[in-house]
Amino acid sequence: MTDAQIQEVKKIKEDKIKFALKEIEGWLWEDSAWLTAFLMEIQTKNVDLSNVSGAVEFGTYKGKYLSVIYTCLQEHSEVAIGYDIFTINTQEQLKENIKKANGESDRLFCFKGDTKRLNSDDILKALGKKPRFISVDAEHTFEGVYNDLLLSLQILGDGGIVAVDDFTNVHCPGVTEGAIAFLSSTHNLKLKPFVSCCNKLFITTESHYEIYFNEIEEFLCKNPDLNVSKYHTTRSDSQNKQKLCRADIHVLSHVKGANYHMKKAGS
Repeated sequence: MTDAQIQEVKKIKEDKIKFALKEIEGWLWEDSAWLTAFLMEIQTKNVDLSNVSGAVEFGTYKGKYLSVIYTCLQEHSEVAIGYDIFTINTQEQLKENIKKANGESDRLFCFKGDTKRLNSDDILKALGKKPRFISVDAEHTFEGVYNDLLLSLQILGDGGIVAVDDFTNVHCPGVTEGAIAFLSSTHNLKLKPFVSCCNKLFITTESHYEIYFNEIEEFLCKNPDLNVSKYHTTRSDSQNKQKLCRADIHVLSHVKGANYHMKKAGS
């Protein structure tokens, strides 16, 4: 493609993400959305998409974050799988939200059920390959998060990334407890956290940890207007980089209230 065509594709992608942030009901920090898009772009250069492809979200709600993920999958026509108990909306409404943001939702497959009753074989059969991205945003309890991370460990492909929602949310201590317990457990032999951004913790396989960890500074340089980028420059290196479960991680903090996209029903 020419430079002009590349820029046009980039703009279309950005517009789709902005639509999801503004129009789809749910809660999502803008900075986390752009970091997700950046990381999934880096993945395409470092992961074998013939063997590791597509995404899974445990806990979709109305599809705000799933829409961002789906946007990033469109370039390579990858499949997305969403699991939810669907007590507030339906699978059809979820697919319609994704379609409004992305122009289509043909490669999105939604399943109703409790993630604690899932098994890895069923997920891999539905997806067709090991996923390169997983969002953990279902039951916000110790048991729920531990279960969903164990499932993620079993299905994630090499170079895949797991995003744990509400890891730093003080209203959801079970999420923090479950994630730390899993990462510190003997069950976990290959996953390492590499960055915390707003309320999400991003984890990857040990094989690609250094690649993604080293790209975070590039993300901040390319996105100087983001709240986390501005705040990052006011803090010392020792504040911006911490250890979590024996791994070095970037801590991308935010000023409370900035860039938080919350859309309620009817708003």
